Amino acid sequence: MRSYNNVPQPHAILYYSQRTTKGGLLIAESTGVSDTAQGYPSTPGIWTKEQVEAWKPIVDAVHVRGGIFFLQIWHVGRVSNSDQYGGSLANRCRFALEIVEAVANEIGADKVGIRLSPFANYMESGDSNPNALGLYMAES
Repeated sequence: MRSYNNVPQPHAILYYSQRTTKGGLLIAESTGVSDTAQGYPSTPGIWTKEQVEAWKPIVDAVHVRGGIFFLQIWHVGRVSNSDQYGGSLANRCRFALEIVEAVANEIGADKVGIRLSPFANYMESGDSNPNALGLYMAES
């Protein structure tokens, strides 16, 4: 759904509510977690108060029709701050773990999930030790 200044727009209320069925699971488009997470222009985000508030009537419209709404968050590209997020295994996992913790603190850990793909190697972004990476993330 097209968003202006990364803020979900009111037309998304109609879009998602039209696709809602009682008990159905709606998975939203990928939604950026920060201003540096955006890979494409005009995509929605959820890192500002304005964006969070814009998502609320969309989610409410799905809930009113008996649906379940899942917001798929993403970060495209690599984090360039090697001091905090690069090098050691713990640092390479830090960003994902910080996001999961922040979301769990806001909405409850029982409503948070993460998809791990430690063996993915898209665009040469594979990890040097995917077994250790997957194990570290699962244990964290």
